[in-house]
Amino acid sequence: MNYKQLVKELEKYGWEFEREGKGSHMIFSNPHSKNIISVPFHGNRDLPTGLAKKILKQAKQK
Repeated sequence: MNYKQLVKELEKYGWEFEREGKGSHMIFSNPHSKNIISVPFHGNRDLPTGLAKKILKQAKQK
């Protein structure tokens, strides 16, 4: 799963892009719960499978 695919999944759960973080990370926030998730951005390279699963798990819980 690459960055663009992960962002589409996050948007399905109501997460919105908030700002760029330090380095190559993007910060997403959930307006309903006020939580944030930091997502690494490395162009079109695939994210490690475990990392993508953990980010999606966090997104579903919050």
